[in-house]
Amino acid sequence: MILCGWLGLALLVAAGCGGFEDERGLTPLGIEKKIILYSPHGKEILTEFKTEFEKAWPGTTVEYLYISSQQCLERIRNEKRSPMADIWWGAGHPTFMTAAEEGLLEAFRPSWADKADPGQHDPKDLWYATFLSPEIIFYNRDLVAPEEAPKDWKDLADPRWKGKILLRYPIPSDTMRAIFFGMIHQSILAHGNENSAFEWMRALHGNTREYLSGGELLFRKMAQRVGSISVWTLSDIKLQASRYQYPFETVFPESGCPVLLDGIALLKGAPHPKAAQALYEFVTSSTSAIRLAGTPYYRIPTRTDLPHESLPDWMHDLRSHSMTLDWNLYRSRMNDWMHRWEQEIRGQAAE
Repeated sequence: MILCGWLGLALLVAAGCGGFEDERGLTPLGIEKKIILYSPHGKEILTEFKTEFEKAWPGTTVEYLYISSQQCLERIRNEKRSPMADIWWGAGHPTFMTAAEEGLLEAFRPSWADKADPGQHDPKDLWYATFLSPEIIFYNRDLVAPEEAPKDWKDLADPRWKGKILLRYPIPSDTMRAIFFGMIHQSILAHGNENSAFEWMRALHGNTREYLSGGELLFRKMAQRVGSISVWTLSDIKLQASRYQYPFETVFPESGCPVLLDGIALLKGAPHPKAAQALYEFVTSSTSAIRLAGTPYYRIPTRTDLPHESLPDWMHDLRSHSMTLDWNLYRSRMNDWMHRWEQEIRGQAAE
């Protein structure tokens, strides 16, 4: 049973925390009575893990703020002198790398650290990757036949899709930034500059009916046939199709997928550090990783110690392949490129 595994982990961690209430207001299990979590993960995941953690650690309440990856970073920056949150779960690894450089994160070596690939965590233990996030194309099968669906990113610029594409507004979204960067990186490798990528973005913008403020709204409007084509993270698309029976089909682009490492970190100066460590271990345990890999979450775990048979069949035959991308270039230039997109493409079109 998943809950049994989580309870066992809770009792194990509690044993190292004293297991009694003291003058600092800890629960009988030795952690603070509240945790504040910032996360862009969907409410489905956040609600389930809040509920299960509170069962495993009675007396502690998890409060979460569901906001985009970039909004998490900006909020943590603004609260640096007086931290409000304890833990940050969910954003692309370049965003966590930036937060680490800015001194926003607290070092923590999880119990499974030796089961993590060296390239999938901070060398000083400031953040660890929890799962892989391939970015792909998807479509509404009630509106688009499989043989007509786009096969690659470049196909999204085809005029036949004019007014049929819906996109998440890219500025605050690590997912959309990664997709744009994939095209920029390919342009630089092929031509020595990003100009062809911006030509593609301009054509994509011309085909875009609407930019949405969040993933949930994007999925809802795609299911309502407001648009027929979009792009997003593989796991989220599969979750929506599984849990809500949305008529979504996925396409792994022929030229490859940008793949983000989705991370987790404790925040420097967190007001509830013991509880934050307990939640960190809870959501990254092997039991949790297996739970997240299955229906309806479809998250691709980074841990190397999970039994092969514990993972779903679809993951063993994953047909996607990742782009090889220079993430240091992303970190140094992506904000400038997004500003250029906002000014030259979206802004001029609005005018």
